[in-house]
Amino acid sequence: MNASKKIADAKVAKDFQAVLKKFQKAQRLAAERETAYTEPHFYTANEADANSGKTPEQRALLVEFRRQEVLFLDNEIVFNEAIIEEREHGIQAIQQQIGEVNEIFKDLAVLVHEQGTMIGLVVI
Repeated sequence: MNASKKIADAKVAKDFQAVLKKFQKAQRLAAERETAYTEPHFYTANEADANSGKTPEQRALLVEFRRQEVLFLDNEIVFNEAIIEEREHGIQAIQQQIGEVNEIFKDLAVLVHEQGTMIGLVVI
């Protein structure tokens, strides 16, 4: 698979994960609001977040959210690795071009030196 294909795939995966993350956040918020309307509670915000006070559905949503977050981070790593690989290829191409320019200058220096010697012989 070439680098541009990897980058395109990684971008699609990253966009998908971002949308999925927003959806899951909305889903979690809806579940929390539903719980708030169905159960009276007198907890502080920190106590309400404790796992012991969550319903099995909320715990399952939290586990799924964390799993999706790990997948999102994995996809982001793949995306970043693809970008790094593309940049490495670019750097290698530039290094090769610099080497070619160096050879051209060396050849040019030899030609100038030879022509200078030839001009010196003609003048004398």
